Amino acid sequence: MKKKIRLIIVMVALCVSVILGVKYYQTNISEPKNNKKTDIVLENAQVKEKEEKTVDPSNSEIKHEEKQEDKKAVVENKKSIKSEDEHNSKNGSSTSSKQQSSNTLIKQTSKKETDSKQAGSKETNNKEVQQIKNVLIKDEVSGKVIGNIYCNLDNRSAADVTIDVLNKMGIRYKAVGSGETIYFSSINGIKERSQGPLSGWCYYVNGSKPSVGAGLYKLKNGDKVQWVFKKDGVN
Repeated sequence: MKKKIRLIIVMVALCVSVILGVKYYQTNISEPKNNKKTDIVLENAQVKEKEEKTVDPSNSEIKHEEKQEDKKAVVENKKSIKSEDEHNSKNGSSTSSKQQSSNTLIKQTSKKETDSKQAGSKETNNKEVQQIKNVLIKDEVSGKVIGNIYCNLDNRSAADVTIDVLNKMGIRYKAVGSGETIYFSSINGIKERSQGPLSGWCYYVNGSKPSVGAGLYKLKNGDKVQWVFKKDGVN
């Protein structure tokens, strides 16, 4: 029994010595390794700090220069934008002035055109008013109209107007006498007394038979003259 107790004690002592030896090994051998690792890490950190310190000034200068260049670029861009805006505004004002001048020219031309059209319409209306047919030559026996035309009547005798109309229309006629005593005995081949002893050519002004000959009667604008061949030119 005593031997067993001694063995147990020896075994315990061995175990304790082994445990102590392991702890010593861990503390004395592993710690230097860790210390070496920490030293390496510290050295790397110091190297990085040195590199950063050495690099930082140049980097800061570079960054400062870059910032200044960026500012200059921004200023130049603003100047270019302002110049473009001014140029565009000038161009816009010039184009607007050109457009206004062109619009005024268009309005003036359109106004002139309308004025000319109105004047032309007035002239045509005046011509139409003036050129209303006012001289009629008719054979009442056959009902044939020999001529119907416009002629200027102002301050002219009926005989003068009749001769002018017959010449313009190319109608043959025969007149006896001249001036105030002129008398038309044949128009367009239709002679007096060809349809009876009282047949002949009579003239009317505004539907009424004047009491004087055609050489004496003075016409005015607005009058209407008719020469009619009648079977009874007396009554």
